[in-house]
Parts: sequence; structure tokens; C-alpha cells
Amino acid sequence: MPALYSTITDLIDPAWIYLTGSPWQLYSMLHDFIHTEFSASTGPILMKNLTYTGVEGLLEFLAEGTSLEYKAGRINDIHAWYPEKMYLGIGDSSGYDPEVYAYAYRQYGPEWMKCIWIHVVEEGNNTDARWEEAFKGIPETAYYLYTDPEELNPAALAEGACF
Repeated sequence: MPALYSTITDLIDPAWIYLTGSPWQLYSMLHDFIHTEFSASTGPILMKNLTYTGVEGLLEFLAEGTSLEYKAGRINDIHAWYPEKMYLGIGDSSGYDPEVYAYAYRQYGPEWMKCIWIHVVEEGNNTDARWEEAFKGIPETAYYLYTDPEELNPAALAEGACF
């Protein structure tokens, strides 16, 4: 993936935003990983706030809901911050990335969420039923499910296509 991200950076010079449902206590580790392995594609890391100052802090963290709800909320924030930018959603099937990026596509349209690339990983829910539900109403030309990053064609992005 680092080579793929580097190629994307070279081709279209995107602004990278990393969205994760992990708590901010893991920020240092994730920051170091991104700056070491993905040095050509660094950017802000949006993480859940887990501040435990008592029961109230824990309840606030739990009130943020599932990773799906949290990420959808952050997608709304990103859209509010950068409504004129175009995005490529890159994620995997182990969590809610397909549903989150599909939500962004439906909510803000293909002008904002141009493409969705989902890495199909062994530990993910990779059923046809999931893909049908997640991508209902989204053209097949707007998302791509892959098992090997070598399958991807980042040059297509520079030409305005997804793959």
C-alpha cells in the first residue's frame, strides 16, 4: 500500500486524510507508522476521543456510537471543511469502510466522493449480501473491491476514472 499511495501522490497530488475509529491514545503509534511507511502521503489523522476523566468521559466516548456512526459523522465534518474537494475513499472490509464511503457517495454525490476502493481482507465480512446492501444505488464504476493492491490502476484517477 505505501507504493500505491506514493504513486497516487505523484499522479494527482492529493491531500491525504486518515479516518479511523481508533482512540486518540493510539495517535503516536499511528502517526509514526504513517510517517515511516507512508512518508509520501502524510496527512491529518482523525481519531475518536477517549478521555477518561471519570464516568462522564467514558459515557461520552460510548455515546459516539459505533465506528460506522463515528466515521459517518467525521465524513460530514470533512465535507463541511472541504466541500469543493474530490475524494477517493480507500478502506478495507474488516470494518465499516464500505458502508461509510458508500454513505458519503450517496450523501454528497460523485462530484465529492469520486471513487471507493475497498481491500477485501480475510477477516472481513465479504459476502455478496454485504456488498449489495453497502453499494445499493451506487454505479459499479464508482467502487472497486480488490484483494491485491497490484490490481489497482492509479493512472485511471489522473484520467478521471476510478479503475
